[in-house]
Amino acid sequence: MKKICFLICLAVLLTFSLTACGVKDFDISAAAEEILSTRSLSGGLRFSSAPKSEEVSRLDDDLIRSYFGDAADVPDFTKVANYELYIDESKPTLPCEFGIFELSDESYAETFILYLKARIDLKIENAKMYPSVDTETLKSAKFTVQGKYVWYVVIKGENAAVDDLLTGKTR
Repeated sequence: MKKICFLICLAVLLTFSLTACGVKDFDISAAAEEILSTRSLSGGLRFSSAPKSEEVSRLDDDLIRSYFGDAADVPDFTKVANYELYIDESKPTLPCEFGIFELSDESYAETFILYLKARIDLKIENAKMYPSVDTETLKSAKFTVQGKYVWYVVIKGENAAVDDLLTGKTR
C-alpha cells in the first residue's frame, strides 16, 4: 500500500513538474500595454484581436495584406487566436513596431514568423533608396517563437530588452 501511495504521489509530482516546464499562457494585451508605457511609445497605430478602446482597431484582410503579405500571398490569420500589434510610421526614418501573436495552431509558428521576417526584410530593401532610414534597428529586429506565441520587435535600442521581457513572461 505504501508503494502504491508513493507511486501515485510521484506521478502527481512529475505531472506538475512537466506542466511547470511548458509555456504558460500570458495576457498579450497587458504585455503590449507594458511595452508601450515603459518605452513611452505613442503616435503609432495599434491593432488588437480584442480592441478595448477607440484608439485600437482590428486588422482586416486589407491591412493584413498590406502589412504582412502581398496580393498573392498572406499569412493565415485564421490560425491566430489573439494578437497585439503596434506600428508607428509617423517618423519614416525611425522604424518602430512590435507584434505579439498567440496562435491557435502551434505548428504554424515557423511559417508565420517567415511573414514577419519578410516584412522587415522588405523594409530594409526599401530603405536602400532612403539613406536617412535607421536600418540598424531593422537589421537587429528580434523574432521569437515560444510555444504557441510568436512575436517580433523593432524598437530602437530596445529589441533585445523587449524580447527578454516577453520571453520571461512565457516561461
